[in-house]
Amino acid sequence: MLPIKRTDVFREIINRIESMIASERFKPGDRLPSEREIGELLGVSRTSVRQALKVLESAGKVETRIGSGTYVRDHPDGNRDFRRFLPATVDQTFLEHLIVARAGIERAIFEECCERIDDAGLAELYALMAENAKDFVETGLDESGGLDLSFESKVAELVGNPILFRMQQDIHQVWILAWTAYGYVPERKKILHAEHLELLAAMERRDKERITDLIVKHVKKAVS
Repeated sequence: MLPIKRTDVFREIINRIESMIASERFKPGDRLPSEREIGELLGVSRTSVRQALKVLESAGKVETRIGSGTYVRDHPDGNRDFRRFLPATVDQTFLEHLIVARAGIERAIFEECCERIDDAGLAELYALMAENAKDFVETGLDESGGLDLSFESKVAELVGNPILFRMQQDIHQVWILAWTAYGYVPERKKILHAEHLELLAAMERRDKERITDLIVKHVKKAVS
């Protein structure tokens, strides 16, 4: 278990971007300012902004289009307060229950994706992996990255099951809030990236049994 660096700053970046969206300054379909522009406005690094945008994308609030930018997504639950799902104090027991819930949803999504994925979908996932790798390849940093759920979100999108997609978005919202409140994230970026690549390789082989084993282990990190 690794402490989130500058937790308060990270939370504030997410809150400020969410406030921009909630104020209706940016409507669904609008392109947000670039990572560099947001970083300059808030006085934070581009890497921190990129990580915050990935968290918001995992929650279904924005969509990143490679080579184009980040756009506001039309999320039907945009005004729901997911903090109501959290206890007064997020403790180890709550996180263990949350891990079980998320593991069940992700397992259903990845198993279905194994049956449905085509070459175009695999290409999208590999392109996303290359983009995500920039966070530690370009900067040389290997920071905490356990709140980056962009890979899982893209897999759910490719599955095309709207019920599973909505369930995943909801559990991702609670997951992000809970781990941030707890003050820790499960893993570093390089390790998460390696696990995602292993999942992708199994998906390309259509190895459903291996995918099931990998995704459950990927989600069920030890809580301490």
